[in-house]
Amino acid sequence: MIIQSADPVTLLGGGDALPTDVEAAMALAPTCVAADGGAELAARAEVSLDAVIGDFDSVSPETLALTPSNRQHHIAEQDSTDFDKALRNIDAPAVVGVGFLGARLDHQLAALNVLTSHPACGCVLLGATEVVFLCPPAFRIQTALGDVVSLFPMAPVSGTSSGLQWEIDGLAL
Repeated sequence: MIIQSADPVTLLGGGDALPTDVEAAMALAPTCVAADGGAELAARAEVSLDAVIGDFDSVSPETLALTPSNRQHHIAEQDSTDFDKALRNIDAPAVVGVGFLGARLDHQLAALNVLTSHPACGCVLLGATEVVFLCPPAFRIQTALGDVVSLFPMAPVSGTSSGLQWEIDGLAL
């Protein structure tokens, strides 16, 4: 493991995000790690990084130089995304990801695929208008009238609900 933390970790990606998004994530998870191009977001947010992890094909040399070399972890293989490289090298109770949603659809789909590959990591991705996570085997959430709840099964699943406009009881998703 590159990062071991008893507290949640903020993980930055190179997708759509604002410095205020980083600030909100770091209020929940003060350790900050960038997945490759996420270092560019850290620079815009003026945040120092505990680590940069990836193949370094999406971060400028000038931005990379802002992080001490002993915190730069180059993983050259091209069989996984930088999000996957980073996530599999973080040991924390939860990971708050910013910059993995929005922008390119292929990158968003890849991020969702990575979530299914690491079901125990407790990763939550924050987007401009959504919060995305892989539901644990048992999950309960309170919502307010008008909240949007969207379920997209990445494997066979069923559940129960109360108060939704379209209940899921008895559905095989």
